[in-house]
Amino acid sequence: PTQRVRAERVLQLGALELERHALQQASCEKSREVLVKQLSKDGLSALPWSPRTEQLRSRLALAHQRLGAPWPLRTLQHLEKNPDTWIGHTLMGCRGWDDIEEEQLIEALWGDLAWSNRQQLDQLLPTQIKIPSGRNAALDYQNDDVVLSVKLQEMFGRLEGPAVLNGQLPVTIELLSPAGRPLQRTRDLAGFWEGSYKDVRKEMRGRYPKHPWPEDPTNAEPTAKRKARP
Repeated sequence: PTQRVRAERVLQLGALELERHALQQASCEKSREVLVKQLSKDGLSALPWSPRTEQLRSRLALAHQRLGAPWPLRTLQHLEKNPDTWIGHTLMGCRGWDDIEEEQLIEALWGDLAWSNRQQLDQLLPTQIKIPSGRNAALDYQNDDVVLSVKLQEMFGRLEGPAVLNGQLPVTIELLSPAGRPLQRTRDLAGFWEGSYKDVRKEMRGRYPKHPWPEDPTNAEPTAKRKARP
């Protein structure tokens, strides 16, 4: 069952309870105080987290770590210890966790950042990036790391991977098999082609013969497709 804030009037004589009556509803301020205390006690799992909200939190935390102001501190530890400072206003008028929607949580994470700063974050730490095969691929922000998961063949012809934060932070590339299984993680694409790729090619081309496994991947065309039929 969904937890809701209930209001009661209790008449006591010392430790002895004489009467207890349910009230129609608690005041907005009292409900907010109860919910804030619950977050401080039990953590943030009751909030409507989603991949979208978690990625925004991670991006803001990374921007604060690397650049400082105006980016707000958004580590999980800080949010858990200080819920009133960032989500207290959002909880005003809420009686339970199901009153909070994803968009409200997103606005709480943004805080008082101006619209121009929000656009700037999309430039500094984008949610997607164009890869050599031509499509836009999602970036996954994980603490202080940024991961791009792509099929190995989609990075053919490139000696360097992408970078974010105005080129200051190299992206970790998670190279996948045609079935989408991780083969290797690297920030040194040229080193991978020169080294580990030979072993990967030896193992994978027999398993996935319909996909290209050229001897020289640095001069091959990036692709997300199978080999053309002869």
